[in-house]
Amino acid sequence: MENGYWIKTMQIKKDASPIDDITKFAWDDDDYEEVSIWHEYTQEELDSMAAFDKEQAVITDRNERLSKLELSQNDIILAMADIIGGA
Repeated sequence: MENGYWIKTMQIKKDASPIDDITKFAWDDDDYEEVSIWHEYTQEELDSMAAFDKEQAVITDRNERLSKLELSQNDIILAMADIIGGA
């Protein structure tokens, strides 16, 4: 079950009869039931999810590198402030 997911939906019960006994467009509220349907991912969906995951990994990596760079720059600024203040 790794390549899909369950969808909950409503459907008309198999033994339900139309309200007017003629058309199949009007049903009583009790004629509906909740069912779970398994949706298997298509190859396109799997490819799209893989591309999205890769993009998110690149963004996360970039953000981590920027965060480390900011910390390094802050350390340099503080060190320079100590030098200037101590001079």
